[in-house]
Amino acid sequence: MLNLQFLLKQGYSEENLTQLTELDLLDSQIDTIDVNLFEKCSNLNYLYLSYNKLREINRDTFKQLTKLGVLRLDYNQIKIIDENAFEKCSNLKVLDLSNNKLREINRDTFKQQTQL
Repeated sequence: MLNLQFLLKQGYSEENLTQLTELDLLDSQIDTIDVNLFEKCSNLNYLYLSYNKLREINRDTFKQLTKLGVLRLDYNQIKIIDENAFEKCSNLKVLDLSNNKLREINRDTFKQQTQL
């Protein structure tokens, strides 16, 4: 699970999270993300979560990431994306969902992403 404790073990401090603009967690064996993890990461622009084991993206996973411009979720095992999962990510310009197990995405999932 990706949570605050995981980041602290990786050498991040709680104070540094507020200034963090890029977070690379490629190939970290992550299967779930704590919905409160990104509370302190309000300046995050780039988030790389490729090559993990994520299966689902729920509505609250990225809710605090309003400045997020690039989100890489490729090469996971994502089957389900909540239709409001990216609602607060209105600055999203790049979203890579390739090589997942998606079968269907609700047409309203990306209604707030005018720059995609």
